[in-house]
Amino acid sequence: DGKEVFPLEELIDKFDWSHMHIQSPIADLAKLDWYNGLYIRTLTADELFDRLQPYKPPELSDDLLKRFIPLIKDRLETLSQIGEFTQYFYQQPELDPKAILKESKITPQETAAYLHQVETVISQISDSDWSVATLETKLHDLQQQLGFKPRPAFMTIRLAVTGRSATPPLFDVLHLLGRDRCLTNLSHAQKILQA
Repeated sequence: DGKEVFPLEELIDKFDWSHMHIQSPIADLAKLDWYNGLYIRTLTADELFDRLQPYKPPELSDDLLKRFIPLIKDRLETLSQIGEFTQYFYQQPELDPKAILKESKITPQETAAYLHQVETVISQISDSDWSVATLETKLHDLQQQLGFKPRPAFMTIRLAVTGRSATPPLFDVLHLLGRDRCLTNLSHAQKILQA
């Protein structure tokens, strides 16, 4: 019927050995990962939290994992990806200066100066104001004040703080990372760019 996803009972009912080919069978692992991702998305946050426990890096707290699940649930294809998806929360990310500069579209010195300004803005946000909304407002204000386009401005921050070009929404990630980790990672990125 052009249908790709079946409940197990319906799949058993419709399966027919006569459609199986003995020669040159093909196992599409990418399709299997996609299907597994669909299954993960049917789990509640609590069910996914429980299923992730055997794969959770010991450095990742249960509290942080619970707060991060809504941001990654739609991105996970396998439970074992949790370590890869959360590594920058507990470990200094490996940075690729070329990737950062490709996004920033300015010189290494100018990019480091921009990240220093981001660091200053973040350091001035009080504990009581530390929120996704405040981070978004303050960093958008900086981006507009400097006359940067949104993509170079925010992808540069994303790469500097996480080492990754694809993450959940940037301001959510910054909020969950916390001020200290953000400042540490921004400072590290500046040193890498000025080396």
